[in-house]
Amino acid sequence: MDYDKALAGLSKVEAPAITPSELAGRIDTLRAAMRAGGIAWTWLDATSSLAYYTGLALKPSERLHGALVGSDGTLLYVTPNFERPKLETMIRLPGEIAVWEEDADPFALIAGRARGRIALDPAMAFGFAARIMAVPELQAVPAGAMIAAQRRIKSATEVAIIRTAMEASHRVQKAVHAGLRPGISAREVGDFVNVAHLALGLSPVFVAVQFGEATAYPHGVPYTQTLAEGDMVLVDLGGTLHDYHSDITRTYVYGRPTARQRHLW
Repeated sequence: MDYDKALAGLSKVEAPAITPSELAGRIDTLRAAMRAGGIAWTWLDATSSLAYYTGLALKPSERLHGALVGSDGTLLYVTPNFERPKLETMIRLPGEIAVWEEDADPFALIAGRARGRIALDPAMAFGFAARIMAVPELQAVPAGAMIAAQRRIKSATEVAIIRTAMEASHRVQKAVHAGLRPGISAREVGDFVNVAHLALGLSPVFVAVQFGEATAYPHGVPYTQTLAEGDMVLVDLGGTLHDYHSDITRTYVYGRPTARQRHLW
């Protein structure tokens, strides 16, 4: 089957998204863990943990942007002022918004609101963490173990989203295999993977397609390859559905494998 025909047979997959009530429950569980650990505040930077707890998916940048969670029930979104209009359209859990101007210190904003022990997002930039750690009124502690203990336990909704995303990416892998032909380029296959993920309703995140000798390099080579009979094929791909990732790698031989290829596989 060629890739145009394969695309024509794809339609968007469906899985219920995380609801605001589930997000609120996650915040409640986080606050309970904070109180048990004597933690007054948790800073969630522009990371996957921010999305997990608030539904707010932000890209990290050189500007401080995230949420301050208080064990007392406070939820404070911290944002550059010019980002506020966009932020207001993205918020799924109600909370206060605190803005900072380009000529102001955003860490002073946190220092003005928080006191005591503050747990820091494990995925935040070290430079940001260092600035918060330097605030005299705050005693910074890592939030990694506390957050991981909660996030590693998946709800039924999460499992359904992940399963749906993985099944969609598996369909892409099968379509790639069915559409291979001698002379096709790795770039052409990669382009199909991205378009196929979009057709299935996923946001493409990454794709690596390698043929022949290039399959020996885990992260690819800086040049494209064309497929020949007997080549090893490596296809690594993934996308997101409701901010949950799929990730599937397949390695096989195009054509009849040699004894050496069978041994390596």
